[in-house]
Amino acid sequence: MNKAIAGAYTAAKVPILIVGGGLGSFTAALSLHRAGIQNKMIVPTQRFTEKARAGVFLGGSAVRILDRLGLGSQYRALGTPMYTIRVENIKGNRIADFHLDEIGTEVWTLPREYLQQLFLESIPSGSVSFRTKFRSLQIQTAGVKVKVLDINKESKTSKEGQQAFIDTRFVVGADGMNSAVRMCMSRPVMTVPSGIISWQAVVRNRSLDDIPLHIGKEIWDKNLRFGFARMTPTEVVWWAIVSNSSNVLLRPFAPRLLHFFKGFPSIVTDLISSVDSDRDISRAEMKRVWPEEFPWVDNNSSRIALVGDAGRPRNTGNFHMSTTLAIEDSYILANHLADQNEKGMLTVGPNLERYALNRSERKAVIDQFAKLCNLLSSSDSSIRRYLTKKLLRLSVHRLAFGGMSLNMPNDESFQRELSVETFPHR
Repeated sequence: MNKAIAGAYTAAKVPILIVGGGLGSFTAALSLHRAGIQNKMIVPTQRFTEKARAGVFLGGSAVRILDRLGLGSQYRALGTPMYTIRVENIKGNRIADFHLDEIGTEVWTLPREYLQQLFLESIPSGSVSFRTKFRSLQIQTAGVKVKVLDINKESKTSKEGQQAFIDTRFVVGADGMNSAVRMCMSRPVMTVPSGIISWQAVVRNRSLDDIPLHIGKEIWDKNLRFGFARMTPTEVVWWAIVSNSSNVLLRPFAPRLLHFFKGFPSIVTDLISSVDSDRDISRAEMKRVWPEEFPWVDNNSSRIALVGDAGRPRNTGNFHMSTTLAIEDSYILANHLADQNEKGMLTVGPNLERYALNRSERKAVIDQFAKLCNLLSSSDSSIRRYLTKKLLRLSVHRLAFGGMSLNMPNDESFQRELSVETFPHR
C-alpha cells in the first residue's frame, strides 16, 4: 500500500470521499467544508487544464447556490452575463427568444478553468488528490474501503500506478456519465449510447463584431444544433449537437463537423474552422440507461450517492444544463449529509430518501423540457410551434425555479432566497 496515500485517507480524517473533479465535485466539497465536515476529492488527471478549454454556463439555482457559498462576486467578475438566448433555423428565421431577465433568472458564462480555480482556492489546502484513480469499493460495517491507483508513484506490479486503499464513511459519485462509482452500487445499471453527441471549443483571436455580448444563439435544423456565445470580451465558445447518430465519430472532429453543418450559415463554418487544433475540440457522447432507471442513492448500503451526470446519464445537452444541475445536486446532497451528520447518522449510514426523491422529481422536469425542445425543432406546423413555445417557456421557468422545491433540511433561509433574483441590470 502507498503509505503517503494511506496516511492521508483515514476514516477519522476523511468522513466523505468525493470521486471526480468536476464542478459538482467542488460544490459538494465546499458545501461540506462549510458545514464542518472534512472530505477529500480524488481526480485522475494531473491538473484540471489537461482537457480542451471549455466554457460553462451557470443559471437558475446554480447561481443562487454559488452566491450562498460566498463565491458570487468572484464568478461575476470572471464571467459574462447572458440576457437572451435566441433560437433560429438555418434560414435565419427566429424560432424563439428567451429573455432571461423577464423569466426572472440569470445566466453567466465563463471559462471552466476559471471556476475550477475559484473553487480550488476556496477549499482547504490538500483537499484534492490529483492523479488518483478510483478502481472499486467494498462496503463494510462502519464505512467503505475504496481501492484506488496512485499514479504519482511507480509500481513494480502495475503499469498504471501503485494500489492504495482509502477508508471513508461515505462516497459521493461525481464521476460523469460513465461513472465507475455507479457500477459499484448494489443495483448497477448499464448505460448505452443515446445517439446524441456534442462537441465544444473556445475560439480566440478572431473578429467578434458579428457575435454580440450577452446574447447566446442556437441554430436548429433536423437532428442538428449549433450554438455560440461570447464567453469573454475576446473569446467565443461554440457547441455542436448531433442527434440520432449511429456513428462513433472519432478524430479528426473538425472535418466531420464541417460536413454535418455544411448547410448552416457561414458563421458556423467560420467558427469551426477557427479552432487552432483539433485537440482543442472536446467531445461528449450522451447516454441512456439500460434496461431501467437506477437509484440516486444506494439504499442497501446507505454509503453511496450520485450527483451530476453520474446520476443523470440521459443528458440531452440542451442549453448547457449539465453544470447547473450538477451544482444543484451536490449542494442539496451536502445539506442532507450535514443534517444526517448532526443526527449522528454518518457513522451508521445516512438516510437520503428525501434526496433521491427530490432528484427523481427534478429529472422528470428535465426530461419534459428535452421533449419540448425536440418537438419545437422538428415541428412543421405553425400552430404546433406556437403552442410548443408557450409550453417551453413554462418549462424554462420550472427549470430556473426548480430550486424552490429543493426541500433541504435546516435551510429555510435558502428557501426564501430562491424566490429573489439578482439579475444584473442592462
